[in-house]
Amino acid sequence: MIVNGLIDRSFLGENTPDFVRNHIEMQTSYLQEIEALLDGLVRGMTPLPENEARGVPMLERFAGYLFARTS
Repeated sequence: MIVNGLIDRSFLGENTPDFVRNHIEMQTSYLQEIEALLDGLVRGMTPLPENEARGVPMLERFAGYLFARTS
């Protein structure tokens, strides 16, 4: 399973709109549910892009998120 469209919590600030704050709260709840129901099945996570993911450069960027080594 790939989890996509994640908003990075580090973008939260005192001027963050309520819509974004609410979306991050909802996202956190869904991530907890995914972890509980699909333990060990998540193979990658990608952030919410600033634009629609179109074209080879954007696909390469997302491949980097999915296949990045953490060790």
